[in-house]
Amino acid sequence: YPQLSELLQTCDIQLLLITFFFFQAEDGIRDAQESRGLGDVYKRQLYVISAFEIPNLANTQVGVKKSSASETACNVIMKDLEYYTQFYLNEQQIMGRIIYFGQVIYYRYIARQECPQYLQPLEANVCNKVKEDYPNLTQTLIDTQSETTIDYRLGQIALIQNWIETLNYECQQKLKPVPQEVCSIMNSDITTTESEFVQKEQGTQIQRISTLLKLQSLRLMVTSLCGEQPKPVSNQVCQIITEDIHTLEQDVIRISASQERIYILVEINQLATFFSNECPKTPRPEPKQVCQILSFELESFYEQIESEYEKKETYERIATLEYAQLLRQIGQQECNKEIEPFPERVCQIVSEDQAHDIQEYLEAYPEKYPQERQQNLARFYMLTLIQQNQCSQKQLNQRVTKRSLRHFYSVMDQ
Repeated sequence: YPQLSELLQTCDIQLLLITFFFFQAEDGIRDAQESRGLGDVYKRQLYVISAFEIPNLANTQVGVKKSSASETACNVIMKDLEYYTQFYLNEQQIMGRIIYFGQVIYYRYIARQECPQYLQPLEANVCNKVKEDYPNLTQTLIDTQSETTIDYRLGQIALIQNWIETLNYECQQKLKPVPQEVCSIMNSDITTTESEFVQKEQGTQIQRISTLLKLQSLRLMVTSLCGEQPKPVSNQVCQIITEDIHTLEQDVIRISASQERIYILVEINQLATFFSNECPKTPRPEPKQVCQILSFELESFYEQIESEYEKKETYERIATLEYAQLLRQIGQQECNKEIEPFPERVCQIVSEDQAHDIQEYLEAYPEKYPQERQQNLARFYMLTLIQQNQCSQKQLNQRVTKRSLRHFYSVMDQ
């Protein structure tokens, strides 16, 4: 899957946190020709995930749980955090500060999960700078409304959300809801995007899904930032989604090519997620044949992960792991049943890849700059999330390679 592999290698940091630049690049990344390329589909999946699932600062606390990484690894992470914090404080241009502060958020999020007892609250001078920048972000959105596209404004709004979360949870400074002018812009963009979705009824499903994800992001952000619920979507929108889901389910059953079926399963999930949130009055029957196909494809991914072991680099294998994780999530949402965790043989590979990436991260210190080491740290943390979410607690507690990983940390400390 070269498209997804390349995307994960080059954009992992940005896709996780610097949502602003991800939205900016959206039009440039997409090829003019409509396709169901894996990178194209997966990118749209992250379109919503990146803005609302990472970071979840409200659910973490500084200095509470014991570190899951070694003292050596935590020391390097904290040094990199200080590196970007100083760049943020010293940068004169607002766009430069946006870039550096995105990295500060990223490293603080990893430190919260892996090294919480090492992480201190943001210093007053950093919080003051963030608070000083916040009005500039909202005013820029208001002042440039007539000159920007909805995609660009969506990125600006995601950035504002990161700033608010930082001030609320990191700096303990409760902010008022965003200015009413910002909420008015967002509601206007919702109306425009919904109209665009309806007008594209005769267009391709790819076009409609892209527009629908944009609409979903805007509606979530209005709820989050303005403290209000946007008006319900029209019955016409729900009807179009219903028809598209039915067509795609028939495609999954009809098509024999495995890769093409997987693309369609992702698209069904994207449509169904919006449908279940915004069209709850219209029930949808369980697609039993689709669920059987999904289970078959998931097992195929497990076999592929095993076949790739020791044949490919970690960054190539992580693409397959990420996609297996996505298929399992789709199965749980679409098939109304609990999907078994990753088998132990796959979880063992995940743990060994974790050890490989954290070792490379440590070996690169201090010869390389933090931005050159980031890919190893990002992959290590992505593998940690996969392990926590897709491997059973029994596997985490009893697996031999988990003990091997702790032994590795001990050796690195020495």
